[in-house]
Amino acid sequence: MVAETIIVLDPTAKAHVSESPMAFRVGSLVGKKVGFLDNSKPNADILIARIKARLEERFEFGGTVEKRKRNAGAGMREGDLEELATCDLVINGVGD
Repeated sequence: MVAETIIVLDPTAKAHVSESPMAFRVGSLVGKKVGFLDNSKPNADILIARIKARLEERFEFGGTVEKRKRNAGAGMREGDLEELATCDLVINGVGD
């Protein structure tokens, strides 16, 4: 009797981890221009409104910019990205 060989393949890829520096963190939100981006998924508008309200209770912003994407898969409207880029930080609300 001849033994048959079974070859088992491992379909998982080796993990490649690259190091990236942490994003710049603002010290305080006082006086900062804060952007709020709603990705238009269900409940993202509610999430953004609640986050904004809670932060406004604690910090006096230097201004705000609020934008909403047409839909979650769409890119930003022309000019919206440039306007958000004027902010010191942007909070991106993802619903669902």
